[in-house]
Amino acid sequence: GQTLVMTEKDAVKCRAFAEENWWYLPVDAQLSGDEPAKLLTQLTSLASGN
Repeated sequence: GQTLVMTEKDAVKCRAFAEENWWYLPVDAQLSGDEPAKLLTQLTSLASGN
């Protein structure tokens, strides 16, 4: 079969039936600039029901 590359998150879901030529890559998301503050504002608003 062909080699398969997936995210680490997907690899956990495929563990039971994964084959030897299936590989995963760890992914680390990072926000930059004012994005963390915007996200926190949106999450706070959602948590308060607005």
